[in-house]
Amino acid sequence: MQRVASVLSLAVAGYCLVAGSATAADSASGQDVTVEHKARAARFLNQATCGATQEEIDSLAIELQAKPETALADWIGREVARPITGRDLVLDSFRRFFPPDYPNYGYRQRVQEANALRAGMMIDSPLQLRTRMAYALGQIFVVSNQGDLNGAPEGMCDWQDMLFKNAFGRFDDLLMNVTTHPCMGYFLSSAGNAKAKFLSSNSRPDENYAREVMQLFTIGLYELKPDGSYAVKAGSLVPTYDNDDITELARVFTGMIYPKGPVERMKRDRKARTMTVFINPNGNVRYGAMMFDERRHDDGAKKFLDGRRLPPRRPAEEEIRDVIDRLSVHPSTAPFISRALIQRFVTSNPSPAYVRAVADVFRKTGGDLKEVLTAILLHPEARTPDRAKAETAGKLREPWLRFTHMARAFRAKPSADPPWFATYQRRLLSTLGQFPLASPSVFNFYMPSYEPPGEITERNESVPLTELPLVGPEFQILHATTAVMTPNHLLEVVDAEERRRPGKHSMVLDLGPQVALADRPQELLQNIDLLLTGGAMSDSTREIILKAVNAVPDGSVAALRERAKLAVYLAMISPDYVIQR
Repeated sequence: MQRVASVLSLAVAGYCLVAGSATAADSASGQDVTVEHKARAARFLNQATCGATQEEIDSLAIELQAKPETALADWIGREVARPITGRDLVLDSFRRFFPPDYPNYGYRQRVQEANALRAGMMIDSPLQLRTRMAYALGQIFVVSNQGDLNGAPEGMCDWQDMLFKNAFGRFDDLLMNVTTHPCMGYFLSSAGNAKAKFLSSNSRPDENYAREVMQLFTIGLYELKPDGSYAVKAGSLVPTYDNDDITELARVFTGMIYPKGPVERMKRDRKARTMTVFINPNGNVRYGAMMFDERRHDDGAKKFLDGRRLPPRRPAEEEIRDVIDRLSVHPSTAPFISRALIQRFVTSNPSPAYVRAVADVFRKTGGDLKEVLTAILLHPEARTPDRAKAETAGKLREPWLRFTHMARAFRAKPSADPPWFATYQRRLLSTLGQFPLASPSVFNFYMPSYEPPGEITERNESVPLTELPLVGPEFQILHATTAVMTPNHLLEVVDAEERRRPGKHSMVLDLGPQVALADRPQELLQNIDLLLTGGAMSDSTREIILKAVNAVPDGSVAALRERAKLAVYLAMISPDYVIQR
């Protein structure tokens, strides 16, 4: 792969540029379907899944040609209706693969494999829309295994399953499940929270979750108009809550304690210098839902948000549910959550009209997430090709979704036993700068309001207070290290095609279809263009890649494979792909 490596500097130089004009592209199969319909199918699937496959593109393109007005809505309807089985849930799969009597059983191995299984299921789960939505929700309602939760493999698997099961439900039900999950109870210290002076004479309820459930999970810092722009009074932004609201809300989130169940513990024999694992059958577990201890709950009267009264003498669960319901219908919640989800699926800078349309659906349906997601994916701003050419349209693709897209588009297979993708957290977190449920803090890997320095921050200096500034959230993890490490890791995976090297590579790609086209470079590029950019590869990018591919002689099978690898890699690090349009 010396030829691939030699063009790395060229690709990195253009890494952050905005993609150019769209061009038509065809695929190697399904010639009876028009290029336009294939491109529409690919673009939609790359927004709605963890990466489009050739089979999915061809199938949806046929539907689009037959029923252009309803095909996408029909696809969403089928995805929503698909039942969840035990094999679709990470915790069930983890327990099936790693029972306590698993050969060579070890606690650290269980943690490592749980992380790999959680992440790898994003690649091969058949419920792709649900999987993609759960991943998006996990970046809004954040818990992380960076810390002691890394020692709770079953809890982190159960957290991902909870998001997965609630992905198409009601927002208030999701928020209640988030609030009462023991992983959240640990991460934001609400588990074991008790009323004042219950634990000691000077103790007070922990305010951590009370703050973040407002700031990050529902209403945000400042009041929003229905279109997501800031409400302004007397020339200033209007805070949605103050410190008194935090203090009062902290009293509500008291009385939740960990559920009980079997917990692994490590026992050290210092003399023998050995570690053994034993099971505590009545330990604090991080899966399921937290229990309620009324002795710890503050059941006094409270005031919350604009002085609205919470009556006294109510059980903890009832009062917490009441607060969750109030937060869910707050006027700022619909635009706040709608904009956050649009950013995760379609564009970093949705127009006020886009946010308003989605927020209206949120309000009218009582926070029905399947209807909200449908509104996001079918809105003209997401579907109209001309809108995608606007200067502020699109978003930087997250490195993790680039990784899963590569795996799905090029039919990846696990590189070794066990039979799932060995997406080991330590290595991928260091090379991609991102790994599911492993962010450095509750603020995720990047803030939705992050403004990349340079042209964007300069333009934002003239933005009036009533308008939202331009942002580029994913650019927060694009820096001098990841700008090189991420392309390098993608190069390693592409180069590992047909090499089974357990422990070094998480998967091997099947580039057979691309190798078969490698003696016809134009067709090869059309195939890769469709799979990765939805037919939007610019003429300049196409010219660069074709020149590099044509420089490789096509006289042998090895040379054809080299051509295919080179074309795939250069397309994956091109600006046309790195910027999702």
